[in-house]
Amino acid sequence: MTRQGETKAAKQALLSIGGINPNGLRVRHGTGTACGWLEIYASIEHAAGCTCVLDPDKPAKICDVCKAMYWNWYSIIENIVTIATGRDQYRDKRIGIHLDFD
Repeated sequence: MTRQGETKAAKQALLSIGGINPNGLRVRHGTGTACGWLEIYASIEHAAGCTCVLDPDKPAKICDVCKAMYWNWYSIIENIVTIATGRDQYRDKRIGIHLDFD
């Protein structure tokens, strides 16, 4: 699969599952020595009933519910992108996932 085809397949697969902000989704390949890596940047919303402390002057204190949701989304994205791009043939998959809360 070409780099362009891989990027398109990953983005379409992620948009089809829903729950990810389409404006906050970016899929690209690394550059230089990381050119074999597929980089996923996505925005997710905080969980319902979130008790996170978000102060712009201090590091965020993320609640346990949002931490669990973060890792759940991380594994979902990794599995979907692995299948959509055929990267399951690689032992380390070379997929970088960067999640951020809206």
